[in-house]
Amino acid sequence: MTVTQLSMPGCGTCAMMSRMLGDRVEHADALERPDLVALTNATSSPVFLVYEGGQYLGSFSGAMPLSVWEAKVQQRVKGEA
Repeated sequence: MTVTQLSMPGCGTCAMMSRMLGDRVEHADALERPDLVALTNATSSPVFLVYEGGQYLGSFSGAMPLSVWEAKVQQRVKGEA
């Protein structure tokens, strides 16, 4: 499973989530990856894109505690969201 965090330059919430998640996510600049932005209809950042075996499973966005983030990732993996 792979999770990509899309962030905007200067986004304080994005920086906070990046620090909290560390190497749990791959990082991408939303301005440099419009192809990834197009996968989601999120209007806030950061956006988290979940993949398994190269297949896109879904996304979610915003700041949240680690336990909530982990639950949201698992929901996408299980197809519950």
